Amino acid sequence: MGWSFMTNIVRKGSWYMRSKSDPRWNCSGKDYVGGFDLPLGMQKKLKELTESYGSQPSDLTWHYNYD
Repeated sequence: MGWSFMTNIVRKGSWYMRSKSDPRWNCSGKDYVGGFDLPLGMQKKLKELTESYGSQPSDLTWHYNYD
């Protein structure tokens, strides 16, 4: 696979987190997305929200899209 494979799946895009039970966790951002992993911006936001609100809601979901 190598580096060329990774550059095809990791690109600029948008990420989203959603919770119906606790809308304080609803957020989005722009970052490099792909590779079946949490984008760095989303990881930072998760840490910030966890410090502010405690445990993640059980219905928290996330996804990303390429721009």
